[in-house]
Amino acid sequence: MSKYLSPAAIITMVVWVAFWSWYLSGEYLGCYNRALQQAPVFQIQHGQFRYSGQEVLSFRPSTAIPQLNPEHHQLLGSIGRYLRTHPGLFLHLKGLCAGFEKNATSYEDLGLARAEAVKGLLLAAGAPPRRIFTEAERVDNLISVEGRLHGAVQFYFSEEGRQKPVSLKSFIASQAEKVFTLHFPEGRYELQETLEKAPPLLDSLIVLVDREEGYRLLVTGFSNSIEEQKSLYNLAELRARAVRQYLLTHGLDRRKVDMRFVLHESPSDDFSKVELKIKG
Repeated sequence: MSKYLSPAAIITMVVWVAFWSWYLSGEYLGCYNRALQQAPVFQIQHGQFRYSGQEVLSFRPSTAIPQLNPEHHQLLGSIGRYLRTHPGLFLHLKGLCAGFEKNATSYEDLGLARAEAVKGLLLAAGAPPRRIFTEAERVDNLISVEGRLHGAVQFYFSEEGRQKPVSLKSFIASQAEKVFTLHFPEGRYELQETLEKAPPLLDSLIVLVDREEGYRLLVTGFSNSIEEQKSLYNLAELRARAVRQYLLTHGLDRRKVDMRFVLHESPSDDFSKVELKIKG
């Protein structure tokens, strides 16, 4: 047997490699294209505002905080500018949740918590708070891709004078002495440790209490007996102060915030929390 390959063998090998390269690349591209076709698309269209791309908002099941990247923040900033430059325009956010999801937020409905979380992001991007309204709906057809739910918040614009969904202000006003709760892990008081991720809720409360002349916010910190025994600090007070500090540094008048703290004798972790009560 010759140590050199014959020209026929070389040609055969080249053809064989080329064929399989073509076949495998075709199969891969075909799967890739099918995946793109199945991926949800997020669209907003109104007047001169146009956006179409991969789903901008996705949520992990039973959570209210959207999964975002810098491109998404840029889009939210564009929506905020569009609202500011169109004074007669309202933005409606409808938060959706599936029947199998659990609601561990301070809102009575997970869909409303999702809509309010997005509203908080828009307010942070400079959107006018009085022209963003939220509502909720329970559905069974949310799209799940790689463990995330897509299409859980819907955007749509309307002109002034049209019927608008229930806003956070109306939602709170319809419930006397409504109390919102932020839960903390045992022994912790930092705001970023809250299970609900505090900023979206607190940002919405800041807007509401600041706009309504007669509204005040009572911040009550709690701690249970076990964690107080393990800690060198008064956790109930530190939790209340952390929430109060956030409210003040984000624009709420200190005269509208009352604070107190309660060291509870119960060992239950139900008392590792801060309650916020709106007083009219």
